[in-house]
Amino acid sequence: MSDSASYWLTRGIAAARERDVEEARFYLERALNSDPDHKQRVDANYWLSEITDDPQQRRNYLEEILVHEPSHYVARRNLAILDGRLEPEQVVNPEQLAEKEVSAEVQARRFICPRCGGRMAFTADGRSLALQLLRQSPEPDAGPGAGRFGPRGGLPAGARHSQRPHPAKGAARLSL
Repeated sequence: MSDSASYWLTRGIAAARERDVEEARFYLERALNSDPDHKQRVDANYWLSEITDDPQQRRNYLEEILVHEPSHYVARRNLAILDGRLEPEQVVNPEQLAEKEVSAEVQARRFICPRCGGRMAFTADGRSLALQLLRQSPEPDAGPGAGRFGPRGGLPAGARHSQRPHPAKGAARLSL
């Protein structure tokens, strides 16, 4: 990295950000003439393209960037806008994305299996609850049906637990 090119480039970028076009152009062109490395050359051309009002000169700076770095997406985008292939309104600024509005607060109910205390969720058809998680091993002194709520306690009205034992993997169901 050339120290003199780095010095001129830093001053030129600062002037460009302040929109002092004459000073920025002086420092950036000086950076290009002081043996810059690859990245410094690309940066100087980018900032020169940002401060110029002449479309042909801007095209020259953007094409110079693409000669040194063909994958420079900002130069490609600006060249597409300059050519009319892309409208400036079509460009999405990821830092200014609109947040989606949440219209209503969602209230969720949690269903827990009364036999084993595992989490239950509705099946795809929405008509029955299926066990999602099973306990690794039941308590040694717990009897059959001794879950979190005791035997058959805590079930919604009209719901019944499947009569088959809980499989090691899979789902037990509650019918509503």
